[in-house]
Amino acid sequence: MSDWEEAGGKTQDALERPRPSVENLLQMAFFGLAAVSDLHQEETKSSLHRWKDLLFSVFAFPVGMFVVLLFWTIFAFDRELVYPATIDTFFPPWMNHAMHTFVVPVLLGEVLLQPHTYPKTKPALTALGVVGLAYLSWIIWVYLSVGIWVYPLLGYFSAAGLMGFFLFNMSVVTLLYLLGEELDSRVWSKAKSPRVFLIFILCISIVYISVVFVSIPGKNKAKD
Repeated sequence: MSDWEEAGGKTQDALERPRPSVENLLQMAFFGLAAVSDLHQEETKSSLHRWKDLLFSVFAFPVGMFVVLLFWTIFAFDRELVYPATIDTFFPPWMNHAMHTFVVPVLLGEVLLQPHTYPKTKPALTALGVVGLAYLSWIIWVYLSVGIWVYPLLGYFSAAGLMGFFLFNMSVVTLLYLLGEELDSRVWSKAKSPRVFLIFILCISIVYISVVFVSIPGKNKAKD
């Protein structure tokens, strides 16, 4: 029996309150800032434009891509480890896909349609690490406060295992940051031919989303 089921009434109370999502907050902040920047027709060198580029390049793209990849990888293996079936009562499947699927084409579309100025690598990765540590602290605080892991998977780790899992995740996010920087460089270089590379990546993401829609529901029905 999972921690969510053992917690009884506390589980239902926890599920009835939407869980904060760093990824969703980052996406909302970035696209809100992007909308304001477009409406004001800010110049490329303006402070608003720089903040928009910083938010996308350092946080929105790497964190958003990471959440999608990790979530569906674990979900395909055993959804109870990351998104228990009891949550479906409160969050319908379309909402799950809105948070954990459609992020990929939206982010890649942003790369294709808008150039971004990337900061120096060392400060960018430092900022990523600070945000990651803050999120881990919040997860641990929730567990210490109510005795429930936000993601049931974490209940299977020892303290050392949890730290190793966190370091692994941060390594993947770092690689995704570097990938985003490389994609932006290829797409917006003077030679326009590299855009074909991103179009290929977009096609791969469409195939990935199709697999998610087709295979995951079937697996869930088989379990039922």
